[in-house]
Order: sequence, then C-alpha cells, then structure tokens
Amino acid sequence: MKLEEMQETSVDRTKAVIGAWTDRPTGQTKKIVDQYKKAYAEIDKQLKTIHNKFLSGVKPEDYYNEVIKFERLTNLQKQIGGFYRDAAKKAGIIQIESSKTAMTNVYYQNMYSVNWFSGAKEFTYFTVLNNSAVEVSVFGSPKVWKDIAKSKRKGLLPYQAKHGTLLETLLANNQKDLAKLRQTLTQAIIQGESYTKTTKQIKTILETTASNAVRIARTEGARNMNSGALANTEAAIDAGVDLNRKAIETLDSKTREQSAIIDDQEVPGNEPFIYPGGLKVMIIGNSGVAAYDINERGRSIDVVSGTPPGQRTGRDPVTQQPLTATFKNFDDWMTKNNLKYNRSGKIVPK
Repeated sequence: MKLEEMQETSVDRTKAVIGAWTDRPTGQTKKIVDQYKKAYAEIDKQLKTIHNKFLSGVKPEDYYNEVIKFERLTNLQKQIGGFYRDAAKKAGIIQIESSKTAMTNVYYQNMYSVNWFSGAKEFTYFTVLNNSAVEVSVFGSPKVWKDIAKSKRKGLLPYQAKHGTLLETLLANNQKDLAKLRQTLTQAIIQGESYTKTTKQIKTILETTASNAVRIARTEGARNMNSGALANTEAAIDAGVDLNRKAIETLDSKTREQSAIIDDQEVPGNEPFIYPGGLKVMIIGNSGVAAYDINERGRSIDVVSGTPPGQRTGRDPVTQQPLTATFKNFDDWMTKNNLKYNRSGKIVPK
C-alpha cells in the first residue's frame, strides 16, 4: 500500500466500526437505531393496552372523554415520554462513543501508517491522543473549555465544531420529538383514531428520529475522523516528522464546486486548506459554512516529505523490517504501544 491507500483504509476501517455509511446501519449506529425500536415496542404495548382495556366498545367520538378519566391520558403520555427519554439517553451515549471512535481510531491508524514511511528514514513516533482534543472535538461545550488550561486552549481551537455542539443538537432533537409524540397521541385520541392508525403514526415519528440519528452519526463521524487525522499530523510534527497534508475529495456527480476546487490541494504540515474566497479551513467538514460541511465526503491525508507518491515499501513499525506497507500487523502495533479495542470497537489505552 501507498501511504495514501493506508489512510484511505484507516477511514474505511473506522467507518465499518461506526456503521453509518451502509444502507442498513451496522456497528455502533445500529445500536443507536435499536434504542428507538425498543422504545416503539414499549409504546406500542401501552397503546394496545389502552385501546383494549378502556376503548373497546367505546364510540370513537367518546375516546377522549374516556381516557381523561382517572388521568389515563396524562399517565399514558408520561409513560410514552419515559420510554422515549430512556431511549434517547442511551442513544445519545452511543452517539458520543461513535464520535469518539471516529477521532480516536483514525488517529491511531493514521499514526501506524505514517510510521511505515517515516520509519524508512529511521524516524518513528508514538503519542497517546490528547484527551482534551477529543473532548473539544466531540463536545466543545463551555464546561470542556473551562477545564482546559488557558495556555493550551489556542492549540485546540481548530477542533471546536463550528456548527454547534453535539449535545445541543441531540437536546434540540429530543425536545422536538417529545412534542411530536405528545401532540400526535392527543390528536389521535381526540379524533377517535384506531389503535392501528395511532401506532403507525407513532412508528413514523420514531423511524424519522432513528433516521436523523443515523445522519448525525454520519456527519459527526466524518468531521471527527478528519479531526483525528489532524491530531495525528500534529503529533507527527511535534515528534519531528517532516510532512504535508493533502485534501482528497470524492469526485462524482454529487461533488460540489468547493470540494472539486480543494481536491488534491497540498499544504505544509498543519497549515489550513484554502477554500474559495480565501476561507481557511483546518479540518475538512468543519469550515463553518453549512453548504460546504453538510454531507462533506472529503478527508485529509499525510504526505511524508521525501517519500515518492507511489512508494509502497517502508519499515514495518512492529518488526522494523523493510517490507511492503500493510495493516497486517496493526493489532501487534497496538499491543506494543499498550492499546486495545474496547467493547464498542474504539481504540483506547490499556
């Protein structure tokens, strides 16, 4: 493999763990979707109970008067809200883990690949990923910044999401979904709709919620993978490796103008990419311009100075033997550097 191919593989491997880029979600993203499926199953049971126990034989126009007795409607709404909030909380935790996986896994896998080619020049490095960089990239909340020493904040600014924080997005979506569920349930009762029609409406809401969750996992995954790439570039530079960064965009009928313009652009070290109009962007997918960032498919790769673009032979970071570059010994490299996969597939220190 060339260095570019290795870092493409790094992205592919990380995408496979997150699982938000397939027709049917897999990996961590499937776990997110499953939470909303479980919530629907519980809500469906409660709706069926209400209809069978209290509305059987009741005229549809009398549904509302029947369910407001003994606060049945209020209790039902509380139960449904509880099932939804529990699902949203668990899904949010997995969403956060997914974002951390995106940054962390690309960071270490890119580091492994750079070591193949910097090692050929008798220069290798290893640095544990700065947790503050992860916290800023994934959360970026005021509390995160408050806990970071002022002297270190400037270097972490590029990792801050420019479109709003993940927690803000999740909270806003949760509030909208809860409001939709309550409104839909109340209107269905008032209009005397059947159990079948009501549960179908609830299912549609939760399927949309799950679909939005997949989109967030994909969007945040792409941005955080590029954050991980930058973090490795900076770790390599700090260790003395001389390298550049190059923008690689997916070129097809969906490619937007600014993506086509920056494709193949190469910049020194951790310098920003230059977008149309002179906009400086450190992390692809985090320009702050919605039209540029939404559904961004680009990434940055490292270019080790003095290494020909087509070079495939380097020094194995594990055996230190000159061989064709491959990911074959990556797990051994992790063990050597006291790393492991956690239960969700994220690379973490032992």
